Amino acid sequence: MTERTKRWTAFSLRSLLILVTIVAAILGLRTRAKHFRNLAAEHHFKAMDAGYQAAAIQRPVDLRWEWKRPAPMKMDHATISKAAPFWQVSRYHAEQRDVYLAAAQRPWLPVQAMPPNPSPVVVPDGDGPAAQWWNAMFGAYAEHNQCLLEPHMGFPPADDQNLNYAQTLLTAEQFSSLQSRFRERRGIAIGR
Repeated sequence: MTERTKRWTAFSLRSLLILVTIVAAILGLRTRAKHFRNLAAEHHFKAMDAGYQAAAIQRPVDLRWEWKRPAPMKMDHATISKAAPFWQVSRYHAEQRDVYLAAAQRPWLPVQAMPPNPSPVVVPDGDGPAAQWWNAMFGAYAEHNQCLLEPHMGFPPADDQNLNYAQTLLTAEQFSSLQSRFRERRGIAIGR
């Protein structure tokens, strides 16, 4: 061996420690990103589950007419009062999912501040004020996530963010569990 070859093949202890440190840092960041992605998946599952619960309350399925046209959303005070806590939980978990997804994309940065815990829901009295309140609080969230309002899970507009995340974040088992819960809550018989 020539002197030049020996120089490239011989590692000093210092260079070996540097190499091990770099590999450990890369593996640590990869593990951290995977952990954040798993947390995002958990919160996404919870967000969809609560959203489907809220939608089941506000938009029950009438199997005789559902195939022709979806039932309208009920916007009376009593229905909104029952559904609003589920919408709030759904939106809260969706916000947490977004924080963890951002952290998974940049695992070398500190995690953003988590959204504050939601305060108890207070629905205004009367059908009109309750409907306006619901639209101000959850209308944009429900519109952005049309799959929560669809009569059959999995067939929303192609740009629906919730189902796009469901395909990338949830395992087949989690998605199957979500579908069966959806069918139970919406009154759709499994296998029909």
